[in-house]
Amino acid sequence: MHVWLITTGEPLPTDDGCDRYLRSAILADVMARNGHQVTFWSSTFDHVKKSHRYDTDTEVQLRSNYRLKLLHAAGYRQNISWRRVWNHRGVARKFREQAAGTTPPDVILCSLPTLELCVEATRYGRRHQVPVVVDVRDLWPDLFLDLVPPVARPAVQVLATPFFRQVRAACTQADAITGTTAEYVRWALGYAGRRATSRDRHFFMGYVESPPSTAQQHAARNFWAGHGIRGDTGQFVACWFGMMGRHSELDTVIAATKQIGGAFPQLRVVLCGDGPHRERLHQLAAGCPNVIMPGWVNAAQIWQLMRLSSVGLTPYVSNKNYIHNLTNKPIEYLSAGLPVISSLQGVLARLLADHDCGVTYRNRDVDQLSLAIRSLASDRQRWQLMSNHATQVYREQFVAERVYTQMQNYLLELAGGARVLQRAA
Repeated sequence: MHVWLITTGEPLPTDDGCDRYLRSAILADVMARNGHQVTFWSSTFDHVKKSHRYDTDTEVQLRSNYRLKLLHAAGYRQNISWRRVWNHRGVARKFREQAAGTTPPDVILCSLPTLELCVEATRYGRRHQVPVVVDVRDLWPDLFLDLVPPVARPAVQVLATPFFRQVRAACTQADAITGTTAEYVRWALGYAGRRATSRDRHFFMGYVESPPSTAQQHAARNFWAGHGIRGDTGQFVACWFGMMGRHSELDTVIAATKQIGGAFPQLRVVLCGDGPHRERLHQLAAGCPNVIMPGWVNAAQIWQLMRLSSVGLTPYVSNKNYIHNLTNKPIEYLSAGLPVISSLQGVLARLLADHDCGVTYRNRDVDQLSLAIRSLASDRQRWQLMSNHATQVYREQFVAERVYTQMQNYLLELAGGARVLQRAA
């Protein structure tokens, strides 16, 4: 089978030092290793580093049956900006032009976002009778409404009318819809204006539990020892890593840590990452030795920190995009046997409650977060039970090889029924 995977914004196998692949890259690797022909369409622009990988359209042959087709368009500095919109439009236009002269695949899976690529992919599929799956990763453009005060939302909705038209067109024209959760699939079906069929399914984000080399682990242990984090000192370590931006409620974490501080000196809260709020958070944490902020850390350091930690933190705003999703971060924590302490309502809260592998506190409730940390730190038996449950639920639901083999088999099934799908359309 020949599959096209269309995704921008993910790390790619050609990125220097990248060893933390996401959904499409892992799926591409699984399918290529199983003998399928894979074409991975993406962008020359690195969304994380905000720089171009290449200065022109570039094709990279990774294996005899696996190639990258990277499309070049203008870059951007801000995630929310008109320049990003122009980038998405430019990449979609390049896809339309280059796909037109290419032998059609057996099936296409296109990530949403971007809206523009989803529209072009579904148009191509209709034109060439190729089944197209729209795979929902984020609730574009609905999430734009969460970024502004309620009073401004009607005006933003009017300004975003072209984006709402695009998501409706993409979901309506798609032969099938998948997503990282059942809630994401239902959201897209709402835009499609139809009920779910057997072709519409959710597949959780899968996580690759890939230990660093012995040398990398040793270096990472030394790195954390330099920050006062050691595995044999009786510390209770709570870890977090990510972007210090508007969606992370790290000020609540720092306030709770200060509240606990003197009464529990063994507590260490390690907040890894960078972002627009980092300086403000540094100032909030000043004078609190229990909070450690080492900046950006690499994959080996993250892997080692989770093995030195007792719990993983997920302190995010409970907006529509987050409460209906299950992101990589809590799944990574579960892979290391870490109970999750989270402010997110919705899908993650239900998972933690149903499997007894974590605690959910109210958003921005310092007292509840403080109590959650102290309760697990003071009850080793309870913590161990939650840790065991964390490992169990990870192995049952989130192992990447299992998740993406299921996605591969789903695409095989869809490709085999391509003619039936086109007749039904």
